[in-house]
Amino acid sequence: MSLILPAYNEAKRINDTVVTTAETLSGITSSFEIIIAEDGSTDGTDRIASQLAAELDYVVHLHSDERQGRGRALNRAFKAASGRILCYIDVDLATDMAHLEELIEAIRSKGYDFATGSRMMPSSDVKRSIKRGLASKGFNFLTRTMLGSKMYDHQCGFKAFKRESLFELMDLVEDEHWFWDTELLVRAQRGGYKVKEFPVKWQHGGATKVDLVKDVIGMGSQIVRLWWQLSSLRSGRWQKVILTFILAILLLFLIFTLVGLEEVWQATASASPGMFGLAVLIYLFSWPVRGIRYQHILKRLGYNHGLNFITGSIFMSQSANVILPARIGDVSRAYILKREKDVPLTTGMSSLAVERLFDIIAITVIGVLAVLVVMAERAVDDWVIPLMISSIAVITLFFVAIFFMASRGRDGLSLIERIILKV
Repeated sequence: MSLILPAYNEAKRINDTVVTTAETLSGITSSFEIIIAEDGSTDGTDRIASQLAAELDYVVHLHSDERQGRGRALNRAFKAASGRILCYIDVDLATDMAHLEELIEAIRSKGYDFATGSRMMPSSDVKRSIKRGLASKGFNFLTRTMLGSKMYDHQCGFKAFKRESLFELMDLVEDEHWFWDTELLVRAQRGGYKVKEFPVKWQHGGATKVDLVKDVIGMGSQIVRLWWQLSSLRSGRWQKVILTFILAILLLFLIFTLVGLEEVWQATASASPGMFGLAVLIYLFSWPVRGIRYQHILKRLGYNHGLNFITGSIFMSQSANVILPARIGDVSRAYILKREKDVPLTTGMSSLAVERLFDIIAITVIGVLAVLVVMAERAVDDWVIPLMISSIAVITLFFVAIFFMASRGRDGLSLIERIILKV
């Protein structure tokens, strides 16, 4: 059998891992090789691996001058392996090595094509941080929901494969990094292969090579890519619903990651339940109100469409604004109107400009009311009143100018239209 150790900057523990792995394997089989798939390390891991390969006849060192990613490194190592049973484990030995025999026997004597340890099964014994656990559960939930997998855990670094079965699927796997084994297991299940998942004892082995934000976003995009490839639903309502759901989950995860789950929970717990509930109701109520307002704007421009569609387009553009700066996401609404309802892009952009004008009015009114409330309760600095009056004056003059420029003359053209025609 051949066991792969994917290694990137593992100089501190690669020697002990090889020794422990060899001792465990010698009690399971008399014929084995350990392949160190060293992936462009810069901390001396390559020198240690070369020395181990020179001293131990069962160790093979595969070196790469540049970082390939875990998927490519494993592909290369499996193709170089000679064993009938192929497996790989993480160098940190986070999974208890007492499970290695069960992993191998699932392939050797139980008739399975693929086998993997699981940190997510009810009887698994796992010690890890809340943030990592939340990210892993979210990822596996999306994988089961989107890709139809029946497994609890797709990314535990403790897997074994029947050589023939792995080689039948390996070239179909497109991902070259952390999503590699997830895609492999999903394709194996869809292809009718026998897959064994069993609970393991697992403890976080120290520093991780996973960039939580970058790699989670990357793996999320890979879920969407694989779902698109495997799904027969190339269009329709369900596709849009699921994509929107994924976006919402990723946004929530990023918020929890960047702000901190504990900080979010503490802020929520300290809020007034009544005010919090009222805020949620107002927020939910604001969506159909926005839809009615925008529907009226479009109707004045000669386009009459249903409230559900209008509200949905607003929701999608606002979701994009969460990610994109300077409200660039609003452009997506003009695109949706063009694509779905054949509303010209110029009309769509014009409707957005009108909507922004209403926003200015609303913000001004709210700002004035807020200042008046504060003034009723406490004294304000001398500069506040002049600033408020001058702001109201500027906004009023702005709207008067807009009204004047939009007013039509005897020739039926507004000042704006006459300027455009001259240009």
